[in-house]
Amino acid sequence: MDALSLQKQAGVNLVIGELGEISVSRLLELFASYHPERHLLRRADYLEWLYVHNPHGRAKLAVVVEPDGSYSGVSALVPFRTVVGNETIGTRYILNVLVHPAQRGRNLFFHMMTAAVAEAHKHGEWAIGHPNHASYPVCVKTNMTFRAGANLLVRPPGLGGRLRGYCRVWQTGDNDNPWTDYDFGTLAEWRRSIGHPVLLADEEFLRWRYMRHPAHNYRLYFRREEGRLTDYFVARRSRMGFNLAVDWQGSEIWRLGPPSVPTAVTLVPWPNAGIARPRFLFSVRAAKREFRFYATAPAGRSDDSESWSHMTLGASDIG
Repeated sequence: MDALSLQKQAGVNLVIGELGEISVSRLLELFASYHPERHLLRRADYLEWLYVHNPHGRAKLAVVVEPDGSYSGVSALVPFRTVVGNETIGTRYILNVLVHPAQRGRNLFFHMMTAAVAEAHKHGEWAIGHPNHASYPVCVKTNMTFRAGANLLVRPPGLGGRLRGYCRVWQTGDNDNPWTDYDFGTLAEWRRSIGHPVLLADEEFLRWRYMRHPAHNYRLYFRREEGRLTDYFVARRSRMGFNLAVDWQGSEIWRLGPPSVPTAVTLVPWPNAGIARPRFLFSVRAAKREFRFYATAPAGRSDDSESWSHMTLGASDIG
């Protein structure tokens, strides 16, 4: 019996579809039941950006539909293409899971997560995610395969690798291409060479993910040698005097760690296994935080528990 049949048996009407098949107005009503007025999930343009315009594909939404047509729960499956050696694999990042406050106690979170994983696996895709503290028990209950996650470390201003040699990318108009003269070949070779899953961050993806975000103001820095792009680094201001390292790729930056800036502390979610910690990255009690991570394989896929350490917050620092 498949996941949807089990949910119908439990009295849950769960529908999976893309935005458009799933009503935007109904979704906004559901998000308004829990999130404050200025939250991103209450903005239609954000839903369109994340669920429709992603160059890696359109998101799927697992939605619990009540008899009156209203939604009482939702879970999003956002696609991200991931490189493993010479192969590109499909992953679905599960996020924006919400149960209407008036409908709690019906086990809807569990049913949506079960359906989301089944949907990803049906198409040969991995189910991946960074669950928060509240969702972690449900992920355990749905038999997610947890991997080595990350711990939040601190790089003080000016210590360790600095931004020397990096250029910030600016974009002034929607039609500008800031990477006209950038050769991405070396970065693509690095992705293939490590043999572990890493986001396929090409020009189109970087533009959508970091330069078209409806709200976050990301800072993109690139390092080049002889005209070839070798490393990149993405950060955003998390609060006054602190930058969060969101994403980075390249051999040099993974050896030295994300660079520091002279005027701010850099918060770095560094993998807690599989990759040596660089110098000048410190564990500080006041900033202590763990990022759990699961990657649940579809049937027939290799299941290496140490192989996902190069996955940054590039797929998760979305909202």
